[in-house]
Amino acid sequence: MMMKRFGLMVCGVLLMAACKQAKESNPNFGKLLESYYEDRLVLYPFEATAIGDNRYNDKLPNDGSAEFMKQAQNFYKIYINRLHSFKRDDLSEQDKLSYDVLDYQMRVQLDSYNYPFEQMPFNQMFSLPLTVGQFGSGASAQPFKTVKDYNNWLKRLSAFQIWADTAVANFQKGVKAGIVMPHALVIKMIPQMESMVVSDATKSLFYKPVKNMPKGFSAADKQTLTEAYKKCYLDCSCSYL
Repeated sequence: MMMKRFGLMVCGVLLMAACKQAKESNPNFGKLLESYYEDRLVLYPFEATAIGDNRYNDKLPNDGSAEFMKQAQNFYKIYINRLHSFKRDDLSEQDKLSYDVLDYQMRVQLDSYNYPFEQMPFNQMFSLPLTVGQFGSGASAQPFKTVKDYNNWLKRLSAFQIWADTAVANFQKGVKAGIVMPHALVIKMIPQMESMVVSDATKSLFYKPVKNMPKGFSAADKQTLTEAYKKCYLDCSCSYL
């Protein structure tokens, strides 16, 4: 089930890229695609960062919360209704393809909310904790070039602590309801999580951006950011596991 959710995320990124680049023959339909593209980035800011759109690099939604799931459902309901306001047969061939892909994606996303996926927040292959590790290492899509970039990551990581608390609560609900993954998979997740917990922040994978701060940063900025990163990573490690 988690693989399915990850596949939908990838599909969404590809669809957004197509929507952004395509020159649609129906201008109103093109506006719908553009609007969907923009609003989806707000809802899923990690997808924005992954495709090089840095407007939401400080955002990390609590996607396991009831509030977020309701917001996401409303998003897809609104857009599927807007999509169905167009007569498919009246669209160009390119528009028809975009229509079909978007229609399929939104139907699958809406159907996914009939199942308690939030009670299994991640697995051994795909999880936000692993994504956070990749982004926070400074070797992925999250930029660390300016002071603002560094502060963006601090804000995003602070939000991760809220996400983690919700994930723990959701896992516990799943255990009580008997909605759990096989033991063979769970035991692979434990060392993945433990490897990111350190007592010395300077030895953390996440500390690499601090070690690689741009030379143009002032001494004051370097000191302030270094102290903030040390505190944030230690707090995050302790609260998560």
